Amino acid sequence: MSSGTRKAGRLLRISDARDGDTEGVDRQGGHTLALCDRMGWADGGEYIENDTSAFKRKRILLPDGSYGLRTVRPEFRRFIADLQSGAITAGAAYDLDRVARDPRDLEDLIDVVEHTGAPVRAHTGNIDLSTDAGIFSARIIVAHANMSSRDSSRRIRDKHDSLATSGRYAGGGRRPFGYARDGITLVPGEAEAARTMAELYLAGSSLSEIARQMDAAGVTTVTGSPWNVKSVSGIIMSPRAVGLREHNGKIIGPAVWPPLLDRETWDALQIARKERVHVRPAGFQRWLTGVLSCGREGCGHRMRGWSDRGRAIYWCPKLEFDHGCGRTAARAVRVEEFVRDLIIDYLSNPVTLAELNDARHTGATVNETLRAEVRADEELLKDMAGMWGRREISTAEYTEARKSVAEHLATLTMQVRKYPSRQVQAMLDGDIAENWAGAANVHRREVARMVFPDGIRILPATRFGPVFDHRRIQPMNWHVP
Repeated sequence: MSSGTRKAGRLLRISDARDGDTEGVDRQGGHTLALCDRMGWADGGEYIENDTSAFKRKRILLPDGSYGLRTVRPEFRRFIADLQSGAITAGAAYDLDRVARDPRDLEDLIDVVEHTGAPVRAHTGNIDLSTDAGIFSARIIVAHANMSSRDSSRRIRDKHDSLATSGRYAGGGRRPFGYARDGITLVPGEAEAARTMAELYLAGSSLSEIARQMDAAGVTTVTGSPWNVKSVSGIIMSPRAVGLREHNGKIIGPAVWPPLLDRETWDALQIARKERVHVRPAGFQRWLTGVLSCGREGCGHRMRGWSDRGRAIYWCPKLEFDHGCGRTAARAVRVEEFVRDLIIDYLSNPVTLAELNDARHTGATVNETLRAEVRADEELLKDMAGMWGRREISTAEYTEARKSVAEHLATLTMQVRKYPSRQVQAMLDGDIAENWAGAANVHRREVARMVFPDGIRILPATRFGPVFDHRRIQPMNWHVP
């Protein structure tokens, strides 16, 4: 390469490439190499954006600390930075709409070209940012492409809104685990695997443990890749698993496909997930995390399991992500032993045990009635969504009616959950102390939450020494069967 030969970076972009397909960018690579030959440029390397949109924007943190909507294109940004630094001295692309569909991206490129004088050309010949006329033309072309993308986005959004309100499967992408390609027909072996995952999670296994067991059992994912936390959670925690239609992050009603899990199991999974979420591994080993709160006046913050110089404690944390007072702590073992004894004594009391068992058997009947009402409300939401979709009712009427039904549905769901869960019921069968000793921490926490529905307050220490002051432990309420 002579000293006067420009080195051209070749920007290759395809918006939609499934399963790692590179045919589109490979084809553009050949065209841009031919362009470099025609211009007498040396190849400065590829900047590949495979399966990357130049139109869709995401909310990101900007350099000044604020947030804004921007296209996320690391390779395009590297391309511009290398032009600016002189690492490359020219740019080649297949077409202008492969370079930019967002006016802001085009303006950033124009700024660099005007500053450095580096030429940028397209195989189709529609880029020339070296003249005012070329810049004007590029701005018009990108504005038109942006409008075209917006039109397509709106049509797709309307289509998916219509599919969602009727509970239908949207299709596209990979088939969902447990279902055939049509998204509706159950695959028996996979459906059974989903039920096994749910049972393991409710029995106390972590998502990562379940993933390892699925791999060991020879159960394959839809893609054939190993199981992980995300793939397990995406199956058993998804509303799809229980036959509900989700759209834009909200459950909008029943779906047309059969469920993988029954509603009681799915509800129990949601409760168990909430018990475990936002709890670090070290904290989760302490089963009263989420049950205890700080008793210091004016605080009341939730206390977490923590490690203080190798000693397990419960602490009211004062951290960047957890804004407690940082001043109340108690030895974890002492608190757990005391609360454990309170719970076992409470559950072992013949009167309490009889009342809980009665609530358990009554709950089975009452729950079935409540669940029937829940299913009726969900069906009503689906019918109303269909009426709105067919324009039989106005948006205002639909919104008002849906609010009323959704509130009633939330009330029913709370009533369903007030009866002893299957984990609490398991604790009542046989010797309670033995059951407690063999229980997983997540189940101990669930029992503690039932016995102390308003939690337990830990008062600040007023004296220090080897003897723990159990008067600091103050249950705020007791369960009433």
